[in-house]
Amino acid sequence: MGKKLFGSFMSVRVVAALCLSALLAMGGFALYAHADGDALEAQSTSVIYLPDVTQEKSTAAYWVAKQTDATDILADRATIDALNDAAVKAGNTHLQDMKTVDASYLTAERQQALAAAARSELENDFVGKTYNEDWSPFTQADVDDIMSVYPTDGAAPAIASPYGVVTTHTTLRGYPTDRPLFQTYGDADDDNLYLSALRVNEPVVVHAVSTDGLFYYCSSSCLDGGWVPASDVAICANKSEWLSAWDIAEGQELVVTGYKVRTEQSNVTSNTANRLLYMGTVLERIDWEDASVLVGTRSAYNNHVCYLPVRKSDGTYSKEVCLIAESEPVSEGYLPLTRENIANVAFNSLGEMYGWGGMLEANDCSGYVRDVYKCFGLELARNTTWQRNMPVRSYDLSGLDDAHKAAAIRQMPLGTVLFMPGHEMMYLGDADGHEYVISSAGSIGNLFGDTGSTQVKGVLVNSLDIIRGNRTTWLSNLAMANMPYVSSSEPALSLYDVAFYDSAVTALDASYPYSGSPITPLVEIPGLVAGTDYEVTYADNVEPGIATVTITGTGAYTGTVKRTFEIAAPVVAPTYDMVSGDGATWQKGSDEALVFTVERSGDSAATFSHFTGISIDGVEVDSSRYTAESGSVVLTLPADLLETLDAGTHALAVAFDDGTSSASFTVEEAAASSTSTSTSTHYPASSTYGSSMAKTSDPFIGFLPLAMVIICAAAIGVVAFVRMRKQRKE
Repeated sequence: MGKKLFGSFMSVRVVAALCLSALLAMGGFALYAHADGDALEAQSTSVIYLPDVTQEKSTAAYWVAKQTDATDILADRATIDALNDAAVKAGNTHLQDMKTVDASYLTAERQQALAAAARSELENDFVGKTYNEDWSPFTQADVDDIMSVYPTDGAAPAIASPYGVVTTHTTLRGYPTDRPLFQTYGDADDDNLYLSALRVNEPVVVHAVSTDGLFYYCSSSCLDGGWVPASDVAICANKSEWLSAWDIAEGQELVVTGYKVRTEQSNVTSNTANRLLYMGTVLERIDWEDASVLVGTRSAYNNHVCYLPVRKSDGTYSKEVCLIAESEPVSEGYLPLTRENIANVAFNSLGEMYGWGGMLEANDCSGYVRDVYKCFGLELARNTTWQRNMPVRSYDLSGLDDAHKAAAIRQMPLGTVLFMPGHEMMYLGDADGHEYVISSAGSIGNLFGDTGSTQVKGVLVNSLDIIRGNRTTWLSNLAMANMPYVSSSEPALSLYDVAFYDSAVTALDASYPYSGSPITPLVEIPGLVAGTDYEVTYADNVEPGIATVTITGTGAYTGTVKRTFEIAAPVVAPTYDMVSGDGATWQKGSDEALVFTVERSGDSAATFSHFTGISIDGVEVDSSRYTAESGSVVLTLPADLLETLDAGTHALAVAFDDGTSSASFTVEEAAASSTSTSTSTHYPASSTYGSSMAKTSDPFIGFLPLAMVIICAAAIGVVAFVRMRKQRKE
């Protein structure tokens, strides 16, 4: 049984070894595959991706790595302030300078005009076209119910001042009600009531209050009118207190850069504990220098300390100290506006819910882009139409076909905002023949059928080849591109100037060898058509020197782009001349040496530096058997080397790292003598004439030691045999 078990055990070991070998072989392949970026698409993961999107492409790091200037500052604080000021003054952006906004209450006339406009809109745009919470059709009776709380008498609101501060992440709504107005039957995530999200600590100015006291009609920085739940706003005693809440000194801001951040939990500081803050929220940071002072029942170690607005029981404003853990994604001061930071902030919301007008505490497409840029202190308009009106660098894409549009977009930096009817997105870059964007999208074209849409409703990465409900691609629908951090007053290249595509021009080699014929390396602008959009000409492209390539716009395109390359002068191989020693004769028995001199053409002084060795009759000669000296190259073949050669003519080859030189010389037999005979021995079996060669005068001398060894071995064998026989007898 023991043997059987042992055999089984050995069999198991053999099988295990084979399995391990197989796994190691597979593991080697897996590691190789994982090293390839595209292999990530096949990784086992519970996350699914849109077509042409991989796990790797769903990271900020992937797109940042493609930037050559990812950490360059795109706009400093002064530039951003100037951009914000210009956007407010533009008028058609609906952005407002809250410090100077009209803080008056609505008169009766203005209240009545507001109510009349609301009734008309509800009756014409919503009755019979939207649904109530129970999915019953929205009717005239529902209109009357909403209109019943509209103020129309012009009475001043019973509040301390018109200056309010948002204390809970909330929304501006179109009407003073929290009832839904669903656009699509069965879809409770699409409510037409909402206009815009409002972040905690945002200022508002109250112009009216609903008759039930539940809603304030307010102006905000991005909208000049909307209804906000009164419970989400604290009323300040005066403008001075109001300004102290949100007009924060530069550098004292604490900016939420993650999608969601919560303040620290506490049962003691309940007014500020566990408060939800969203991307773009800006609070006042406190330099908490005395660690012995507690916040509630705990110290402030490893926490950001800041003020949080609080709505007291009577609806008035106060601010209290709160803690935000150091691990939370917040920034002390606005983030530097770099492409790396834009990507990192944008991807902080990846996969989060889409929310029309800020519903579901989420963002729609324009709100998402607005919140990303708010982290840098840049104020963008609220919706896509108004953002298109921003006085920033913009490009009209509407006149381009898909190929030309893609070529133009590829020249735009990460963070460029792209617009198509009904949607906007942020450009990330191109990869694998596709252009990629990130956005908060409600729907895309149906990926599982020939008609309709897929309700994606989230922050997504996708290529511009994705389709819309009408089966056209996002790329073909793009109409405009904005760079929100560059003023429209800054000079810019036109999309129809070939210089705009400078970075896309085919790269040239730095140098090309001289050929005697025109050298015309291929030069292209991907996406543009040679001969139609541009022409390529060459100058000084035959003889050695610097050649020029000029790309000139034609047709709809203008401008020029130039490139240069070198035509290298032809390399003339040097020659090595045997200036002395060729044809020399040496007689055996002589103690004289043969001397040869070699010079390099054009630069004799450099000859020795290129010397590598010699050979005689094709056999390399060990460097210890001859001498080589500078002065060109002076080679001396001593008598002891020459003596090893047979009588006759011999070929000498002198090798250099960039050429050779050759000569011949003759070895003659020694002169006849009456008393002695001179004998020289040649060793053709050796591949090298080396110092290990020994001269011998009699081959028999080498036989004697061998004979002695054989005799001794035989004697030892006889002795051993005799002793063995003796032992057997005993």
